[in-house]
Amino acid sequence: MNNNITQEDTIESLQAEYDNLFNKLRTQRQVFFLKWLETRNVKKSATEAGYSSKTAIVQGSRLLRSDTISKLVTLSTRLLALRSRISQDWIMAELKVNYEVCVKEGKHQAATRNLELMGQQLGMFGKGEKEKGGDLHLHAHKYVNYPPVPESIKAWVDQMKEIGYEAQLPENTQQTGEDNEPGDTKEDS
Repeated sequence: MNNNITQEDTIESLQAEYDNLFNKLRTQRQVFFLKWLETRNVKKSATEAGYSSKTAIVQGSRLLRSDTISKLVTLSTRLLALRSRISQDWIMAELKVNYEVCVKEGKHQAATRNLELMGQQLGMFGKGEKEKGGDLHLHAHKYVNYPPVPESIKAWVDQMKEIGYEAQLPENTQQTGEDNEPGDTKEDS
């Protein structure tokens, strides 16, 4: 199943397919899926569905990769796009307009983010890059729940720890107020 909306797609046919798949899920998986749609937070959704908090990230990630839930995510996205009349073309056009406004106003970080989102949508960054950093994920079925990439490496590590990933800075990396490359120290700066 692809994410492109075709002429044959109707809200009614997609809704019927969605309902059929959703009703095949056990109650716990239904709760997980609905919570995930609401929050896009794997750990929180799995915990609220009754999975152990110790294994919530693993269980939630496994559930999102399952055929049925993966198809439900795709159907949900397609239904939302049809109901709101949002297409990939519209999103790309809006991102381009936003990019141009940001450049004109000197908001270079926001302009770069718009370029990043457009590049992700076009698959320009290689395998896996669509899943990194940021809140807008046009490929919702591959959402991994990473936080946006912050200004410093240490802040990123702290954010990753908050959501349950065992991220840490290499021992020889020290923060000087600016981002250092791994292996840089204050003396090297």
